[in-house]
Amino acid sequence: MSGGPAHLDRVPTKRTRLVRTILSSIAGAALLAAAIVTAYGQERVLLDGLRALREAPWWLVALVIVLPCLNLFVVSVAFWILNNRHGKVRLDEMLALISSAWLLNFLPLRPGMFGRIAYHKKYNGIGIKASARVLGETVILSGIAMGTMAMLAILLMLLGVRSGWPAWAGVCVPILVSLIVWCVGPGGTSRAYAGALAMKQADMVLWAVRYWVVFALIGRPLGALESIAVAAVSQVALLIPLAGNGLGIREWAVGLLAMALPAWYATEADTGPGTGLTADLVNRAAEILVAVPLGLLGIAAITLLVRKRSAPVRTPQPPADAQPPRASSGPEHP
Repeated sequence: MSGGPAHLDRVPTKRTRLVRTILSSIAGAALLAAAIVTAYGQERVLLDGLRALREAPWWLVALVIVLPCLNLFVVSVAFWILNNRHGKVRLDEMLALISSAWLLNFLPLRPGMFGRIAYHKKYNGIGIKASARVLGETVILSGIAMGTMAMLAILLMLLGVRSGWPAWAGVCVPILVSLIVWCVGPGGTSRAYAGALAMKQADMVLWAVRYWVVFALIGRPLGALESIAVAAVSQVALLIPLAGNGLGIREWAVGLLAMALPAWYATEADTGPGTGLTADLVNRAAEILVAVPLGLLGIAAITLLVRKRSAPVRTPQPPADAQPPRASSGPEHP
């Protein structure tokens, strides 16, 4: 029988948390491997996708690389706006922190997130509670952005606007409204929230465009509203704390949703989740292709900043033959 309170027996130990994290990472890697095997198993879909990739126009290939960079920028600006209420962070510093965290969070235990929080505490004067609050605010703002875009998508669908520039312009309206409030609205917390919300809304639209691009790259183009639905599901999958950056989970969420989408892009070969899995595997490959160099640059930039701020301040020493100052009996005159 335990000698302490019963609830203390249920508190997970450090070893238990480590085991859970390792198992979660293994599960995420297994899901990713299963996604690759499943996509490879649907040979017709895979071959069609590879053929479409080879024949894709250059601007689509360029977009699949550029769009994750834009995601990184708008997310960094959102964190910069929210964190500057609690301390002083430069925008380039925030970009380096977010890019390095993006890469490191592919590893177990989310070292990128915890490293960024520790950096803010030591060098920006932002406490752990304030950093945790900012993280919570970004999740809430992401939910608001996702909900707003979903409601607009439903409204556009009811109006018969399903694709093309009118649909994309419609879902961008909230970004413009939030930007106006951020630029000309009253100061304080509400203005900071408006600016961060504009960035999170832009982040959601960029994710939707990314899925529009990758589905087009594999020869299964989606409409704007279908791309928005896929983006929303992928963002929900990223919140599941199984593996870093939703590894494996996001691919299956997109693959299963693609099976339920209207047949704007379906062919006789689309008999399973292979189309969605192939599209998001392309998306993941492009993401890693961008995250590795930018993350390494971010780590290098933060390392230089830490060394610069940790270097001892040297006071100038007088020359050895300098004469001591003479005592003055009164005030000095020019």
